[in-house]
Amino acid sequence: MTDSGWVKLYRDLLDKPIWVQSTTGQKAVLITIIMLANHNANNWEWNGKQFELQPGQFITSSSRLAEKAGRGVTRQIVRSSLTRFQSLGFLTTQSTKDSTLINVVNWGKYQCSKNEATNHTTNRQPTDNQPTTTNKNVRTKDKDMSTSKELVENFEKLWKLYPRKEGKKPAFAAYKRAMTRKVNPATNKQIQNGIVAYSKELQAAGTETQFIKQGSTFFSQEAWQDYTAIAEQQEAAKPKFNPDQWVLDTFSVYGSISQVLREIQDNGVPVDPERAKQLITEHLSSLGRDAASYS
Repeated sequence: MTDSGWVKLYRDLLDKPIWVQSTTGQKAVLITIIMLANHNANNWEWNGKQFELQPGQFITSSSRLAEKAGRGVTRQIVRSSLTRFQSLGFLTTQSTKDSTLINVVNWGKYQCSKNEATNHTTNRQPTDNQPTTTNKNVRTKDKDMSTSKELVENFEKLWKLYPRKEGKKPAFAAYKRAMTRKVNPATNKQIQNGIVAYSKELQAAGTETQFIKQGSTFFSQEAWQDYTAIAEQQEAAKPKFNPDQWVLDTFSVYGSISQVLREIQDNGVPVDPERAKQLITEHLSSLGRDAASYS
């Protein structure tokens, strides 16, 4: 449970990327997180263990955060917001099946007095209350993506994919910032997946051009993060290739072992021919039939 009372909200937040480049929904989630975070240490049970919840930490779920953030904020927006806020170093998370521990990094720096801030650390894990090391994902010089030529070439490929090509110059500036930051930089694959997922959504909804985000807006808000998660979910939902099932399904179509083997050979299906024959033989045996009749 969060503390009652008030929280500090500094005006310089208005000039920070976490605010300037966030969507309206992401801003609602950001303020909600600040409002829900604990001000004082609090004993709690989480993941079957007792531990001390530190200032700046709280336990929640994507559905509860969406509810608290208000109308129009969905669980998907919450999930994409948490991913974005982690990439900007604002928070860290640790999840179980049913809940998530959210830890606002440097909470004491912004919410406590100077004396209090020196006595509180917020990068703690619930297992042993020991400080953790922040994942920085720092790029080495030899792998640096900040060279102008490479950035321009990669951006041009993404720009060709985007459905509303307006505001190219500010879009590139935002792309460069996202790709070259030291903490959790974006990747071309993430942005590409986000653009493709967004384009599919627009096409399915029959969205008119005037209602499509301008390219500058999409890149400045890093909106690909909203749609990358959707693309990942869609990919995960796709049925995985089951070689045994493919063999039986193909046999049910052709009714011939030799034809199944031919399909494997001609189409390069990743199935072992001997395994295929064994499966079909066992299947026919379970039906009381002789495999020799289906050769």
